[in-house]
Amino acid sequence: MRGDREGVPARVTVREVWRLALPLEARLLAGRASLDREVSWACTMRPVPPAFPRLEGQELALINIEDLHHLDDLTLAQVIRSLHAANISAVVVIGPVEPEAVPIAEELAMPLFSLPAEAIASAIERDVIRLIVDREGALERYRSEIAHRLAEVLVANRGWRSLAEELAHATRKTVIIQDAMLRVLGQAAGPGPLLPLRAEDVEGLREPVVRPTGEGGVARLIYPIYVDDRTAGYLSLLGISGFDVTHRIVAREGALLCALELAKEQAIGGAEAQRRSEFLADLLRGDDLDMDLLARRARALHYDPTPPQGVLVVGVALGGDLDSDHLARQVQDELAQRRVAGLVAVRTAAAAPVTVLFPLPGEGPARAGRRFARDLIEAVSARFPQVALVGGLSRPLYELSRAKKAVEEAEQAWSLGRRLIAGCGSLLVDARELGVYQLLLPLEGSSTLRAFYEETLGALEEYDRRHGTELVRTLEVYFHQLGNLSRAAEVMYLHRNTLIYRLERIASILGIDLDDPETRLCLQLALKIRQIL
Repeated sequence: MRGDREGVPARVTVREVWRLALPLEARLLAGRASLDREVSWACTMRPVPPAFPRLEGQELALINIEDLHHLDDLTLAQVIRSLHAANISAVVVIGPVEPEAVPIAEELAMPLFSLPAEAIASAIERDVIRLIVDREGALERYRSEIAHRLAEVLVANRGWRSLAEELAHATRKTVIIQDAMLRVLGQAAGPGPLLPLRAEDVEGLREPVVRPTGEGGVARLIYPIYVDDRTAGYLSLLGISGFDVTHRIVAREGALLCALELAKEQAIGGAEAQRRSEFLADLLRGDDLDMDLLARRARALHYDPTPPQGVLVVGVALGGDLDSDHLARQVQDELAQRRVAGLVAVRTAAAAPVTVLFPLPGEGPARAGRRFARDLIEAVSARFPQVALVGGLSRPLYELSRAKKAVEEAEQAWSLGRRLIAGCGSLLVDARELGVYQLLLPLEGSSTLRAFYEETLGALEEYDRRHGTELVRTLEVYFHQLGNLSRAAEVMYLHRNTLIYRLERIASILGIDLDDPETRLCLQLALKIRQIL
């Protein structure tokens, strides 16, 4: 028996070696069912016989493909069979793995890992032995690293989804975070299914537990989340393979960070914030308002109701998904950082669910409101890089009794912005910019708009679709450049004569005279309608 291995008390498994000692690039190719085998040492193959001079069983064998080529007539598949006969626990290959070796390893239930050719076998061997000799130290280093990575997510205010994704990346499991009411706060898909906890799953639950889900061998590790000694939520890891000590470390650290985030959200969304939200919700109802009472309530909330005021609505662009309450909390946080006593409310039934009422300066209120709203949208957007936010801003509000009307105006601007954003990042639309859209948006979805558009531009759009041309866009650029042929041609990277030919083709297809003022007005109106259809 090797003397340098005596007295090592810890039992280290292949799974722990994979998670704690192998580089992040390590890929498991075969033998998943045997990841709980014990690893008692690590050894590296030599390029001369004997390739592995001392094998006692339960080692992790490191093989560099370049060294294997120096051993005549030996294939990786043959080496794996020999190592299996010697009771080796796992094989790590540095460099390309021959395809024939993978089914052999799977047949022998031999865990087989691959690493890039630039990996250094001696460094990996050292890290594995270090783990075996000082398992507790390795686990503590791993816990510290996980805690640091998760804390970075919270410090950056990336939200519940990003936290779940970080946990899923660390565990290679499906992760679901739920609050005490079992509402899903964040989740990230992994090898396991997305199965949120039900009430019967957590009844009487006080300590971490592993339970079957009843779904094809999938098990769930549940960690309760505590805030002030009461259950505030649950963190779940789901997967088919078992849960080892590293999964429990990640889950425990994740639950602690979830508790901090929940505590922070509770502090932000405390009684004061709730009263502000209720006040704004009452103000926006707009029916039989007692303005004197509302003004007193506003001042009791340390909000100055003196006009002018600005109304901003915020939501996500088409195709985006974001928790409205979380978005509202980030808006409120930005207001607090800017020392702006704005009021924030969530209207779950509205397409733009977050509404903000904020004071404006008496001088230049429209310009100041736009500048503030733009800065606010940009700052909040930076907290949600995964989605595009759209803001709609009302004209300055000079009577609180007209707050409901101002919200409708802001929502019109938001509705237009949601269509115009087209993947170009977050956007703010000011109601003062609506122009003719103020007349068109209330008719959105009506057959009247569709019929006018089809009658005016339908044939041209159909021509573009059939022939792969850009005649509708050509017309749009032409009008945008106020009919200036040279500027329009420059914008479209066309020769001026090519643009003239296109305009003649447009006139021919539509049977119109582009020099007729009435015709030009109808075409420009149809192009506006096209934005909201």
